Amino acid sequence: MITKRILGEKILRRINGGDYSATSSNVAPQDVYLATEACLNALIQKRLNESQEDISSEFATTYEDVIVQKNTARDRFFIQLPATPISLIIKGNSSNSAGVRQVSGMKDEYKVFVPMNSGDTGVFAGLPASNLNGQIGYWFEGDKLIFENMEYFWEGKGLLVKMISSIYDLEEDAFIPIPAGEELNLEDLVFQRMTGMETTPKSKLADANSNTK
Repeated sequence: MITKRILGEKILRRINGGDYSATSSNVAPQDVYLATEACLNALIQKRLNESQEDISSEFATTYEDVIVQKNTARDRFFIQLPATPISLIIKGNSSNSAGVRQVSGMKDEYKVFVPMNSGDTGVFAGLPASNLNGQIGYWFEGDKLIFENMEYFWEGKGLLVKMISSIYDLEEDAFIPIPAGEELNLEDLVFQRMTGMETTPKSKLADANSNTK
């Protein structure tokens, strides 16, 4: 496993020919994280396309005890997502829920909630499908999940959420959730994406600016 910080340092060393210092290169770690986000998302989507419907759980991060809250104005329960999920596309599935892999009660993770589209409650109102066969449904609204068919006793309870999160929400020393066999692929993808970036030392840039005055 590799941490966000270590991956960034490895890429910066490769870009700078083996040496890296924050004062000698104008490519910052944030530049690497930006490229890593794009490359990791592309890698995951590629694996999803190849498998048609699923991807390795090793790409996901598990969050425990995400507290259910109530929006009293709408009389609906919701959770604040603990991180930003990436958006993935599953052919034939219009819901934008692939970044969230599973939502359930803390002690009942085999009874998972059902992903929905935000307009499904209106479309299926009054039809047998509207009760989701007694299951709890959810859809995205910004940085929240809104629930359908959730009973009052869930308020204040913790949920188990498994999701593929943006690396921006990872701490510097947190491990990037990725299968071990994909680490080198990710590093190479990020390096290839960044090799066209300007890496002129800052000191030379300062000299060039002073010569134009």
